[in-house]
Amino acid sequence: MENDLGLRRLCILYIHGLDRRWVTTEDAPRLSALMERYPHVVVDTLPTNELVSTLITGAPPYEHGLWQATLRESVEDNVVNRWLDRLPDAVTTTWQCLRYRFDKRYEVPALQRWRRRRLEFHRFKYTRWMHGGDDIKGVGGLPTIFDSLGDDCRFYFGKDFTQTRAMLGELPGDKPVDFFQSYAFDLFQHFNLDQRDTVRTWLRELDGWIGETAERCERAGVPLLLLADHGQARVEHYLDLKQALRALGLPRSAMTFYIEAQCARFWFHSDEARQKVKALLATLPRTRLLERAEMAEFGMHFDDDRYGECFLYTDHGTLFYPHDFYQPLANMFMAWKEREVMGRRMWDGRQKGYHGHLPVDPAEEGFLLLTDTGARPARERVELTDFAPTVLALAGLDAAPHMRGQPAFVW
Repeated sequence: MENDLGLRRLCILYIHGLDRRWVTTEDAPRLSALMERYPHVVVDTLPTNELVSTLITGAPPYEHGLWQATLRESVEDNVVNRWLDRLPDAVTTTWQCLRYRFDKRYEVPALQRWRRRRLEFHRFKYTRWMHGGDDIKGVGGLPTIFDSLGDDCRFYFGKDFTQTRAMLGELPGDKPVDFFQSYAFDLFQHFNLDQRDTVRTWLRELDGWIGETAERCERAGVPLLLLADHGQARVEHYLDLKQALRALGLPRSAMTFYIEAQCARFWFHSDEARQKVKALLATLPRTRLLERAEMAEFGMHFDDDRYGECFLYTDHGTLFYPHDFYQPLANMFMAWKEREVMGRRMWDGRQKGYHGHLPVDPAEEGFLLLTDTGARPARERVELTDFAPTVLALAGLDAAPHMRGQPAFVW
């Protein structure tokens, strides 16, 4: 089936967190058989848990600009803001979480108000993807694969296993290109990776659904492109970075910081804060401190300190807790709302599996598989930026000028 652009038929499965180390004949026999039969490549990732923007734009974070948060050039200072900033953090974050319940554009509600006002957020949240609207186009001012594919691509999103199973059952659809994205296995591992047998049970279910989809695609003559963007490392250690920073006794005005589960970034507003904080960070176990310029080694090239002056990454198996995405009210709401995949979060907010650390561990590797025996890998390993050109080439379209990568397969 072709449209006016002459698109070739294609079915894309984007399965977050499908660790290729789990793809064995015992735990994932259908996927294992597909990898034996068809060409596939390893996908190298970036030191962030925000990968979607890079994948669909074909551009790195320093070009599309979506990498969590930047420091505002100025913050409004008036009597009202000074008074509100003095309120207990539990009060302000609770109000922010209530607002977040009804305003999906509102960002990072668990972050303390006095720090939140200093930051501007640049995040691509999966909750926005669920509607498959304009949020999947024009990301960071750059066209995405969905701009190129237009109305002849149908987008599906599954955040839990029930949705994943139902939507996979609809593939291939009646559009030239299907793009299905599932967060279910990724979210499930975040709070259950310590229970290996339970994870294996759901992996076998997912493996069966993917295998059935591959069979339907084969009968329909539609190539299947399967992307797994990363794996996960089991978490065994937690660091209370916030408590350690409080113990320094620095005034709020001395610095700004932003703490994800696996990465903390800092902006210093005094030399005293810079010296004391860096001295502290150098002593923390199972972490690595990088200056902004050193991030270039891992594909994050930034010319200034907007995104951070320095970055503290935890080693694989270690997380910061509590971090800026944890707040008791938000934690309970998210656990109830998405209880099929992370119900355990209700009584324990600590993640048991994670990714987005420095890419020096197999947990940060993904893979890309194409069910086309006439294709072969162009390279043994590809980058995240190669995904968008690969999709467009398979659909019969040229890559957009800003896309840095090359197709992962050749014929």
